[in-house]
Amino acid sequence: MRILFETATSHLKNNEDLALVTVIASSGATPRGAGAHMLVGESGRLYGTIGGGAVEHRSIKIAQKVIAEKASRAHDFSLTKDDVQALGMICAYFSPISLPRIKRCARSLKRLQNASRPEATSG
Repeated sequence: MRILFETATSHLKNNEDLALVTVIASSGATPRGAGAHMLVGESGRLYGTIGGGAVEHRSIKIAQKVIAEKASRAHDFSLTKDDVQALGMICAYFSPISLPRIKRCARSLKRLQNASRPEATSG
């Protein structure tokens, strides 16, 4: 997650708009489960994966539309003919104005990581 925030920060500092694709739900046999992330720019995938293949390719195209339209959206993929396996996804729009928010998220993540490290003990 740290690399995702660093990548987002770098691109936002260069005034690039981004979309974050996130698997919000999955059922059945899916390549990646809920919580998988992929950062997409106007030129395509920048970091992460939601599992590859046709769903990831279509998700990149949808994310690029999200960037062009400057509006978040949810999209549902059905991976079987009978809709038995469904993969829910969200593309969130970020613009350079989002940079302070991204930096706060990165700082929060760093604090969480530091808090979860065992304290050094002296013997």
